[in-house]
Amino acid sequence: MKPFFSIIIPAFNSGKTISHTLESIEKQTFRDFEVIVVDDGSTDNTRQKVEKFGFVNYLWRINAGPGAARNFGARISKGRYLVFVDADDILLPWALSLYFQIISKVGEVSLFGGQVIAFSNQEHLKDLNEENRDIRVYSNYFEASKNGIFVGAGMLGIESGVFSQTGGFNEKEFVAEDIDLTYRIGNLPGFFFVNRPYIIGYREVADSLSRNPLRVYKGLRFVYAQVSEKKYPDDSYSRNSLAFILAQHSRSNSLALKKQGYYKEAFWLYKRNMLTNLRYLKFKYIIGFWFY
Repeated sequence: MKPFFSIIIPAFNSGKTISHTLESIEKQTFRDFEVIVVDDGSTDNTRQKVEKFGFVNYLWRINAGPGAARNFGARISKGRYLVFVDADDILLPWALSLYFQIISKVGEVSLFGGQVIAFSNQEHLKDLNEENRDIRVYSNYFEASKNGIFVGAGMLGIESGVFSQTGGFNEKEFVAEDIDLTYRIGNLPGFFFVNRPYIIGYREVADSLSRNPLRVYKGLRFVYAQVSEKKYPDDSYSRNSLAFILAQHSRSNSLALKKQGYYKEAFWLYKRNMLTNLRYLKFKYIIGFWFY
């Protein structure tokens, strides 16, 4: 019998953290799942750490980046829904159970995600519980995004058929591969987000790629090029949604770039999104950019 969820974990030199990630999955109260770890060419003890967990399907491949690793795991998965987890994060015990309850209640969904809480010391997660639920259901991801909701690769769930039909993650190694994927499926029906309780513990790592504003900028430039080439849904609703979401990502990235002295790149994003920011009355950003 096929599992309800396939949990897919890309790993690269993750020996220091992946045991904690797998232990958190072992504690899930919902048990109908498989776990696939795709070792993306690690040179440390990742394999030895993973092989201590008998429930894990471990796969090794030549290094090709996290997008390619996730796709590799998805191709051999058997679950109805794919849940992507990073090799240094913690899946809180109620996560899969809550996902299952919501899917059973609302019916078929294309995409879903849950709220993350950042931590540097895992002890800080022990006081969390699954009370005070706040579940937000939308017609599609674009609608959710216009309400300030974003799902990244390490907090993303997707129906397996949708993932296959849309080609999965772009395998070019760049930071915004999750933005690119969610834009391609943003207008498909069915999206929910678990705002509370927290679903993922996100380990803060100083040298994380997602904290490198220049890498993020290059990823955004790729996404803007995809927009220009009409690689995403191109109806009026989708175009407006994409413009809103991209401007949202670009505002924070432009300020991070400016802070680190990448003035040319910051100004490109500022100029590229001027009309959208004016349309949505983002005057605080438009003026504040020059004084940041």
